[in-house]
Amino acid sequence: MFLLGGYMFFDRAFAHLHIPGTPIFIAEPILALGLVLLVNSVEGRRLLKFSAPVRALVGFMAWGFVLLAFWVFEYGVDAVQDSALWYYGLFAIVVAALILANHDLLDKLIPIYAGALAVFAVVAWVRLSMATNQGALIPDTNVEWTGHRQGNIGIHAAVGFAFALLILAPYLAERMERTRAITWTAALAIPLLVLYFGAGTQNRGGLVAGFFVIIGVPMVARRFGPAMAVVAVALLALFAALYISDVSFDLGRRGRLLSVRTIVENIVSVQEGEDTGRINFWEPVVDDIFTQENFLVGLGFGENLGDRYEFSDLRKREANPLRNVHNSHLNVLARMGVIGAGFWVAVWGFWYFHLFRARSRLRMVDSPRRAAYLSWAMLAAAAMLINAFFDGTLEGPQAAVWLWAVFGLGAAIAMETNMREWRRRRAGAGEITREGGEDNPLELTMGQLKRASKRSRRGY
Repeated sequence: MFLLGGYMFFDRAFAHLHIPGTPIFIAEPILALGLVLLVNSVEGRRLLKFSAPVRALVGFMAWGFVLLAFWVFEYGVDAVQDSALWYYGLFAIVVAALILANHDLLDKLIPIYAGALAVFAVVAWVRLSMATNQGALIPDTNVEWTGHRQGNIGIHAAVGFAFALLILAPYLAERMERTRAITWTAALAIPLLVLYFGAGTQNRGGLVAGFFVIIGVPMVARRFGPAMAVVAVALLALFAALYISDVSFDLGRRGRLLSVRTIVENIVSVQEGEDTGRINFWEPVVDDIFTQENFLVGLGFGENLGDRYEFSDLRKREANPLRNVHNSHLNVLARMGVIGAGFWVAVWGFWYFHLFRARSRLRMVDSPRRAAYLSWAMLAAAAMLINAFFDGTLEGPQAAVWLWAVFGLGAAIAMETNMREWRRRRAGAGEITREGGEDNPLELTMGQLKRASKRSRRGY
């Protein structure tokens, strides 16, 4: 929680805190501690045995390790740092094991995360206003203490909005009267939604990614009550007033104006495809990778892809050179080849498939809170993956650790749900077999026994 909270509130500034004189940043020692706990836990072995998404993730990371072992002798520390694209996936397994080992952790997280979101809805405005201004540098780095990706603020605000409606609202409804629960939910959801639109004036990627979360909430929730109606009416009235009055704020020398009109302009620019210049940057990457020598294994880790494809021009205003191709999914293809990209698709394909199936089962057995957690996890991961298309976010821990934590949470809940279904089917097959009885052992045909066995195996 310390690590996730630091990235949520301070983003790049927190991500660049490191042990002085070394390339070891704050995420790595905490990951090492998590791995020590994981190795000594039975939950880690259960995940590898019963969770298909985790096994796909292990395959993806294993391929990344093979490529690192090949290139590390040529590029040294640069190869290790570029490998963050895959080794941060270890956080997913650590988080999943923690959730499996602490069965009441999901309930405890609700008030903690809700409280953090309430503080974030205020602090993020300060971070947003400072993000484009010069500030003091973090020692031994070129990163300013004020540095914060505006798109990440928008993502956290949209994901927090979904959490308030999908998980917090039912949680409060169980503990207080309906009117008070709606009031408290709206008191958190409305500021987060306003924050999302405010950050959307500064970053189109965050605006588009968060939009899918906002519209996804009523789609994944069976019923979300009048809370959404209260939020919608209040926001429409507020936005209409701000648009008519053309209220705006200047966020500094490198920021866009913060106003409702800027939001409308960003939406129009996305619709009209004004980011085609960036797509033109990506074309030579695809052409380069789909050659005979780079097709399967990619370019590996260590080479500066920003220099190779002249992507450094996209970050002329910043002191840190761009080492990737400004698109995390394309970066997987460029560095890990078609094999790595295939693993990447499999990881998220298995994850979404198992979460969809587990959510349906949880709804059938009347476990709405865990089903809501899975709905929230799928929306949150979708927002982060969409944002990674517009920016190379998953190469840095401030976005990657959050994504893999959500992955681990969803994988743990889905695995437990699917294992319970598997046990139920296996027990049912055993009862059917016993019902054949010694008096009539041939009542079940061999084909029926095989089909029962297949159903039990498919359960997990």
